Amino acid sequence: MTPIGQRTICYRIYVLCILLFFSLSNLACRSLPSYLIAVPVPECEKVCSGVALTPLCDEDPLKGREPRDPLSQYESCHMCRARSHVWTPPSSKPFFEPYAKNSSMASPGELFLDTQRHTESQRLPNAAYSLLAPEPSGIVPKSIIPSARIADANFYSMADGACLHHWEFGVLVGYGFAAVFAAGSIPAGFVCDRRPRVAVASAALMIWSFGTSLQASAHDFSFLLGCRAIVGLAQAFAMPAATSLAADYFVDRPGIVVVVLSVGLYLGSGCASFSLLLAGLVGWRWVTLFVGLFGMVLSLVFYSTVQEPERTEWSAPCSISVVSDEVFEKSRVAWMIIVAGSAKMLAAYSLGAFLPIWYSRSDLDGYTSTEYAYTNALAISAGGLLSALLGSLLSLCWGRRDPRAPCWIGLVGAILSLPLICMVLLTPSFTMSMTALFLLLLVSESWFGPAVALLQASVRRSVRGQAVSMFLVASSLAANFGPVVVGILDTGGPEVGLHLLWLCLAANLAAASAFVWTAREIGIDPVAAGLGSRPADLYQETTGAKAGMAHWVPF
Repeated sequence: MTPIGQRTICYRIYVLCILLFFSLSNLACRSLPSYLIAVPVPECEKVCSGVALTPLCDEDPLKGREPRDPLSQYESCHMCRARSHVWTPPSSKPFFEPYAKNSSMASPGELFLDTQRHTESQRLPNAAYSLLAPEPSGIVPKSIIPSARIADANFYSMADGACLHHWEFGVLVGYGFAAVFAAGSIPAGFVCDRRPRVAVASAALMIWSFGTSLQASAHDFSFLLGCRAIVGLAQAFAMPAATSLAADYFVDRPGIVVVVLSVGLYLGSGCASFSLLLAGLVGWRWVTLFVGLFGMVLSLVFYSTVQEPERTEWSAPCSISVVSDEVFEKSRVAWMIIVAGSAKMLAAYSLGAFLPIWYSRSDLDGYTSTEYAYTNALAISAGGLLSALLGSLLSLCWGRRDPRAPCWIGLVGAILSLPLICMVLLTPSFTMSMTALFLLLLVSESWFGPAVALLQASVRRSVRGQAVSMFLVASSLAANFGPVVVGILDTGGPEVGLHLLWLCLAANLAAASAFVWTAREIGIDPVAAGLGSRPADLYQETTGAKAGMAHWVPF
C-alpha cells in the first residue's frame, strides 16, 4: 500500500470516477425491476389503458372463456398483449398461429409470430372481432400483416415473461431484497474491517452484476426472487467498502467525495428509467443481461486499477455490539433519527417501486413510455442532486445558529411533501405530475445529509462510520414494508395510485412527528446536550466524508 500523499492528483480523480460508476451500477441494478415490469407492448397502450392487467405466463389470456361480441376492453387488451390480434368463431380457422408457443423461453430472434401470407385487401372472417380495426368493415392493419413479425408481452415485460403477479412484485422489490441485504450487512462490516476493501468492493460488484444478468433466464417468481437475493446480499457489502475507500483516499477533500458519490447514486436510479426504451427494442431479458455485463466489466477494471489505500482513523475496525449499544442505548437522538428516516424511506421506496407501474396504467394526458423514460430520468437525476446540495447548504448556514436545524429541515420537507404527493398522484396531466415529482424530490430528499450529520454528532467519534451503516440497514429494513403492502393491495389497475397516496401521506406525517420529537430530545439527551452547546460540531460534519455519501436513492 502506498501512502495517499504520494499518489498523483490525476490518479485520485480516476479513482473518484470509478467510484462514480460503482454507485451508478449499484442503484441501476437495484431499480431495474421497477421499470421492466412497466414496459408496454407497442400499439397496446391505448387499448389497455385502465385495464387491470394479469401476466400472460406464456398462456392464452382468454383460455376457457367465451369472448364477447364485440370484444370487451379486457379481452381486447389481453389479446393485443398476446398478439392474438383477431378472434374468430370456433367454426372458423384462424389465419395465423404462433411460431413459438412459449415465446418467453425462445431466443430473441425467435420471439416473433410466424403467420400465413395475406394480402392487404383481404378482409377479416368476422369484422366485428377485429381488435385494431376502428370500423366494423376495416381492413387488416399493416401492423399485423405477416411480414410485421411481432413479439408478445412475454418479450417486453418482466411481469409477463417471469409470470410475476402483483403481490409477488411487492415482495420482490421489498423484503425479497431488504431481508437479505440486512442479513448481509452484519458480516459486511467485519469483512470490510479486516480484508482489502478494493477486493471486497470488486467482488460485490461482480456478484450483484451476475445476479442481475441471471434474471434474464427467469420464468417464475421463485427464480427471480433468488436472483434478487443474490443482488441484495452482494450490495450489503458495497457501500461500507466504497465509503471507507473514499474517506481514506480523500481525507483532505471530503466534500468532493460526497458530491460525486451522490451524483452516481442519483444517476444510477435515473439511468434505470431508460430500460423502458431498451426493453421496447430488444426485450427485457437482453436489458438485464446488458446491465449485468456492464457491471462485470467494471468490477474487473475496479480490481485491476484501484489500489488499496492505507487505513485512517475513520475506517478503523469497531465491534458491532459497541456500535449497537451506542446507537440504540446511549443516544436517544440517534434512534429517533432512525425512526424518522425509516418513515421517510418507506414513502420513497414505495413511490420508487410503484410509480413506473402507476404511470403506465393511469392514462394521463400526454403520457407515453418514451416521454416518461426521458422525463423521469431528468427529474430523478436533477431533483435528487439539487436536494442533496440544498440540504447540505441549509444545514451549513442554519446549523451555525441552531443545532436542531437538521430536524427542522426534515420537518419542513415532510410537510411540503404532502401537497406534492397529492399533485403527483391526482393530477390528470402527465406534465403537471412530473413537475410535481421533481419538486417532491427537491424538498423531500433534502433531509438525508443533515440527518446523517446529526446522527454522527450524537455518538462517539470512534463509531460514527459504523453508525451510518447501522442507520441504513435498520431504516431500509423498515422502509421495505411499504412496497410489500402496496404489492398485496394492488389489483392490477390504476387504483394502485390510491394506495400509494394514503401510505406516503401517512409515512410523511409520521416522519414529521419524529423530527419534532428529535428536536425536543436534543436538549434532554446527554450527548445531544453536549452538541447543543457546540453547534459548530454539527454543521462541520455536514461537509464531511460521511454525510449523505451512502444514501440508497429509492427512485
